[in-house]
Amino acid sequence: MCWALVMLRPVPFEVNNDVVNVSDIMSTTSTTTTTKPTTTSTTSSTTSTTTEPSTTTTEPIVSLKYKLGDVNEDNIIDGRNATDVLTEYAKTSTGQDSKYTEEQKKAADVNNDGIIDGRDATAILTYYAKTSTGYTGTLTDFIESIKIER
Repeated sequence: MCWALVMLRPVPFEVNNDVVNVSDIMSTTSTTTTTKPTTTSTTSSTTSTTTEPSTTTTEPIVSLKYKLGDVNEDNIIDGRNATDVLTEYAKTSTGQDSKYTEEQKKAADVNNDGIIDGRDATAILTYYAKTSTGYTGTLTDFIESIKIER
């Protein structure tokens, strides 16, 4: 018989001026206990019993820090980020491996639909154009205002 227990604990994260600091997205602990049939043998006055020990595995806690839209991590959201997101989308949509780190993937998915695509690049470029003409809101505020469809 085999038993497995998996516990997921989501932890809220903080967004402040589009900088996301995720200290604990989730922690995973998996404990598996395997017990083979107990073997008992008796010879004269000796009895022996064999049981397998349990195994415990603990996964590390994920920690991410990124600025939404800033995939090149230069602390500026501009056309270079939009170009980089579009290039990443073109590569991954043709079967090539992603070059992005987990932080860059989170920063690139500005509409938070789980897909890095042209819609994210368009939103970043449009936000950059608006900030160039005086818009002072955050990228998150801008995304909310245009309600990018998923």
